[in-house]
Amino acid sequence: MVSAPEKEGHPLIEEKLKEPGEAARIESQEQAVEGYLDKIERDPGSEPVTDDSGQVVLTPSGSQQVTITLPLAEDEIKHGLHHKIVDAIYWLAVWCIRIAKKAALAGIRVVYRQK
Repeated sequence: MVSAPEKEGHPLIEEKLKEPGEAARIESQEQAVEGYLDKIERDPGSEPVTDDSGQVVLTPSGSQQVTITLPLAEDEIKHGLHHKIVDAIYWLAVWCIRIAKKAALAGIRVVYRQK
């Protein structure tokens, strides 16, 4: 099996790092990328995106209250979990529970379908 040069301990990488100043240059590039990623994570973008001619293509949306409406009512989900694994209603109920759990972690409101 051929080892990839990206892996640590690869002879080509170690040879490249032996060059004077190469390790410092790589480390400064990594710090610059990490700094940029930290900036992007803190402020995902408050200015509109423009194309080459300067026209606005995409404007940032403000914070919106998101609500997820599940395709099943709460009692239908409970009933669906008691079906056999080969039944589609079982997997729809499992999917609804998964979406509800993920939404709860993200602080998103979940609404069950009305009968």
